[in-house]
Amino acid sequence: MGAHEVTQEQYKLVMDTMPSKFKGWQKPVTNVSWNDAVEFCYRLSALPEERAAGRVYRLPTEAEWEYACRGGTTTKYSFGNDTDILRLFGWFVRNVKQQQPSEVGLLRPNPWGLYDMHGNVHEWCHDWYGEDWYRKYLSDAMTAPNGPNSGSKRVHRGGAADSGP
Repeated sequence: MGAHEVTQEQYKLVMDTMPSKFKGWQKPVTNVSWNDAVEFCYRLSALPEERAAGRVYRLPTEAEWEYACRGGTTTKYSFGNDTDILRLFGWFVRNVKQQQPSEVGLLRPNPWGLYDMHGNVHEWCHDWYGEDWYRKYLSDAMTAPNGPNSGSKRVHRGGAADSGP
């Protein structure tokens, strides 16, 4: 799991393209399809320095994303249950002036040092979204960590600068 979303600078270096509408090298890359995100992971893994270090990148499953987001906690958010302090940890409509992504890593991280897990841009997961699966395993995603085998759309998590808390 990366410490923050993939920045536009990182994406440009690996993919040699920049799809984001709201420009800024330290802002998260946006307007990326699930397939684009998978391709980014593949190309990043293929870089000589990454291969030499034995690093392989992939999208997390929804269960892995949830586990990382909570950072070892069992509360609504990684910092507790108080929505009033969410603005200190995640970007959303109440603390973003123009409802566009902000630079990564400016707010407080979760207990594991991961930034922007509660907002800024939605983050792709490997899984398919499945309504029945979600309802069945919502309380304990680790009992089915890979999610359903098929579905109508891919899972994204984390909230965005233009969404509510």
